[in-house]
Amino acid sequence: MNSNHHHHQKKKSRGMLYFIVLGIVSIIWMLLRVIPKPDRISYPCQRMAAANAVAFITWLFGTAVAATFFKKAFRKLRESKIPVAMLLIFLAVGVGATTIMLTSYKEIRAAVKSANTEIFTPPESLNSPVGVAKGIFPGRVSYAYDADAVTYDASASNGFWWEDQNTNPERVDRMFALSLDGVSGATTAYDGWDKLFRDANIRKGVGDVGYAPGEKIAIKANLLVGLGGGKEKAASPGPTPQLLMSIITDLIEEVGVPGEKITVYDVSARIPDYIMDPFKNHTDTEYQNVRFVGNPRYLEGDEADRYIAAREDLDAPIHFADTTVANIVWVKSVTESDYLINLTNMKGHTMVGVTICAKNLYGSVYIPTASPSIWTSGNYTWGFGPNNVTDSLGNPDPHRGLHRCAAVHDFYDGNIGDLPAREYGTYNYLVDLLGHPQIRNKTILYVVDAFYAGDQQNRISTWQQYRGKYTSSLFMSQDVIALESVCLDWMRSEPSNALNVHGNVDNWLHEAAQADDPPSGMVYNPGAEEASLESLGVHEHFDGWGTKQYSRNLGTGEGIELYTVNLTVGINDPLEQMGADLGQNYPNPFTGITTIPFTLEKETGVKIAIFDQLGRIVVNLADARYQPGNHSIQWNASEQAAGIYFCRMRTEDGQVRTREVQLIRSG
Repeated sequence: MNSNHHHHQKKKSRGMLYFIVLGIVSIIWMLLRVIPKPDRISYPCQRMAAANAVAFITWLFGTAVAATFFKKAFRKLRESKIPVAMLLIFLAVGVGATTIMLTSYKEIRAAVKSANTEIFTPPESLNSPVGVAKGIFPGRVSYAYDADAVTYDASASNGFWWEDQNTNPERVDRMFALSLDGVSGATTAYDGWDKLFRDANIRKGVGDVGYAPGEKIAIKANLLVGLGGGKEKAASPGPTPQLLMSIITDLIEEVGVPGEKITVYDVSARIPDYIMDPFKNHTDTEYQNVRFVGNPRYLEGDEADRYIAAREDLDAPIHFADTTVANIVWVKSVTESDYLINLTNMKGHTMVGVTICAKNLYGSVYIPTASPSIWTSGNYTWGFGPNNVTDSLGNPDPHRGLHRCAAVHDFYDGNIGDLPAREYGTYNYLVDLLGHPQIRNKTILYVVDAFYAGDQQNRISTWQQYRGKYTSSLFMSQDVIALESVCLDWMRSEPSNALNVHGNVDNWLHEAAQADDPPSGMVYNPGAEEASLESLGVHEHFDGWGTKQYSRNLGTGEGIELYTVNLTVGINDPLEQMGADLGQNYPNPFTGITTIPFTLEKETGVKIAIFDQLGRIVVNLADARYQPGNHSIQWNASEQAAGIYFCRMRTEDGQVRTREVQLIRSG
């Protein structure tokens, strides 16, 4: 017993010595590296050093203050001033306890371990798809990049990143419009949305029908801009209001959805003003009628009626494959909607590596045992969201809400505790959330707002791969697994993400892609349906950042297709003047040769190509400069199989037009 006690004390002493030496070395390292070149503070090693240095300084300062209080307390005791002495002792203990919490040795040890870990590298061979691709164009992920859409400079005094002077509404809108064309294969916004609604209704078993008047649409936005669901924080990533406006404008103006039938929600969060104000201040009442639903805790007092308080649906349980997880239900924003749009951001994450579409659904659940009577200050969500540390009797929840199976590397948090890394071939809650029929069958589109990607969940960051600027990108897909896979490839290709994007990051993607026969051997059936889950989509990794090719791009497999929306217009070009039109081919249907008309308002370079239903190029018909006016080109398809094809025209200034053509055989 004495030997064990001596060993424990020796180990504790070594830990404290390690902490002190590490803190001093970190301060010296920062002074030597950051002072000569301040931008080095963004490097992973410097961020780790900064965390250690701050912890050491905090410990040093806190220890000194606590010692001073104790010294004064003993002096007052000698003077028989008991009340003052007790107050000083109380303050000393408080400062000491706070210092210990702020400088947790476990957290510093975890930070060191994270910083020394290389960025995520796929364990499997590249371009090796698993799962079954989903969507009108199976496995297609659209990618739009416009450097001029984002002009925000954090060092300048020019407002916040979410304001129009820093994020160009016209450019964002155009990126969204062309991306929608790419995902749906349509030529107009109405046709694009109609295809998405029809596809969802076929999945729901309703039939080949579009949006019907009165149906409700919910947009799950990731609105946790800052820790604790608090108010807007200038450096925290969130959806750009310009993109949300583009989506809702389409729904109202093109599809004809009344504003009151559209709900934007995140039940974990306080809905930020920058998201709501463009709609509440809009001149059109349809936009003013858009509903915003958030966490009820932040509607107290002066903030009553800012938005609608979230409500749980106790009749909509989620049946997790791990049956020890119980009493978690959907919120009514999900169950009362007819369609869902998953709008999220591309961010690294300190615990799960990345947080994109799947983890966005954490803001769609309710845990009844995490009630307001228990959580007055310890849990900012009051049961709405994934956090639950104890049950209604005060007993520890072994799942930490929905966190136990989330850690992709060894993780420690002062509130949640130790979470060991989940190895490959192990269960993950995210599969149950995505695979539930309330989500799987209702979601018509997954959108990743990467105008301001973040290296972690609470910080936007510039990227070396984007020449030290913000990512200014937009990703969309109907296949959520393909979309997450592409975004993970983007995140793992950026050196500055190394601090967080590491570990077994894509374990859950393997589980979801092979949900019918997952590596873990679990039986996923979150909706308690007659049959367990089938594949939720296709997963693979691209061949490299330089080429960004997936198996469908290479023609080597039925995996992911990256559809790149080419936006090359200058910032001062008139975006509203489209100036190009692709007419319907004639005859259509046709048997051998068809004529494809197109019109140009100005001289420009034009590319016209034919694609099959898998998004593969069949033939390039044109790649030349054309004068203004009416033109036509012919396609001789006599050697092609009968079926549906798509003719796509792209101009040098980034305009894209698509027409569906039908080839038949006579006799």
